[in-house]
Amino acid sequence: MEDAACSFKGARAGAVRHGVSQADEVVCAMWLIECPSFWDEGLIRPLVTENGAVVLMCDTCSVVWHTPAGIEEFEHVEPAAPDWSIGPGTHVRPGTTRWADPADVTTAGWGDLRWRELPYAG
Repeated sequence: MEDAACSFKGARAGAVRHGVSQADEVVCAMWLIECPSFWDEGLIRPLVTENGAVVLMCDTCSVVWHTPAGIEEFEHVEPAAPDWSIGPGTHVRPGTTRWADPADVTTAGWGDLRWRELPYAG
């Protein structure tokens, strides 16, 4: 895995809309690829759900993929209020998730993928 920067800073401005807490926390600024949606310019980032599942979420359009393989097939979920469900027993409800860190993606079996550092990471 390439080194993805982790730093202490507040979550991105729009992130709370996508289920990520606004509280200051350690944010691991890593991403995998650009969102394949033709209407979006977001980055696909690893996210840890409340129940500990690691998923991939576009940081602008909120689309979620359960696995990296699903991205190529565009097998995604579009979570929506009020339940923000992404599958049985799993959700990305605002304030209950966090961006994943390198240990999380390794545990999920995705540590060998080419993770990139976000440009604003320090």
